[in-house]
Amino acid sequence: MNFSSQQSDCVESYIEGRPDFARPMLTKLCVIVRRNAPHLEEAIRWQAPSWKGNEIVCAIAAFKKHVSITFWRGAELPDPKRQLIHGYGRSAMRTAKFTAPDQLDEKVIRAWVVAAVNLDNAGPAPKPRREKKPEPVVPPGLAAALGKNAKARTAFAALSPSHRREYCEWIAQAKQEATVQRRVEKALGMLSAGGALYGKNKK
Repeated sequence: MNFSSQQSDCVESYIEGRPDFARPMLTKLCVIVRRNAPHLEEAIRWQAPSWKGNEIVCAIAAFKKHVSITFWRGAELPDPKRQLIHGYGRSAMRTAKFTAPDQLDEKVIRAWVVAAVNLDNAGPAPKPRREKKPEPVVPPGLAAALGKNAKARTAFAALSPSHRREYCEWIAQAKQEATVQRRVEKALGMLSAGGALYGKNKK
């Protein structure tokens, strides 16, 4: 096992210091993790027992009325009974909470631990692909004005999609024709000067 006697003693001390209702559940969770992931580094992190491989895999903790086991990549774990709920501060983290020993299904928890270890061994979670936003729809008034002003048209085409979108949305949000024309004229001036549209210039 990849945890020293000193680390193990720290975890045992943590468990011994918890309320009576929590100790049996913490002990069982600890045993399940140790049996099914003996290679993980066991230590007290964030004032609670946790296990680490390439990254943090899981942790257990006691609270006033429940104990929990948290998986850092819990969103990727099998959860047919929907026992894993969102963790704190991380969209991928999931936590299962228990208030009595008979709620701990060893088979389910073992499956979580094994799956979490496999994910850790496989490497970092893939980053979600960001959907590419479509090109902004150029308002008719701006399109007509750009058609007559080559310098502004070239500058507009050279802008990033987000800056082009900002111009288009700013003009499209105008509710009166006079406001549309005023914003189009201001846009042409800023584009001719080679500038993007910033919030302080919006009027």
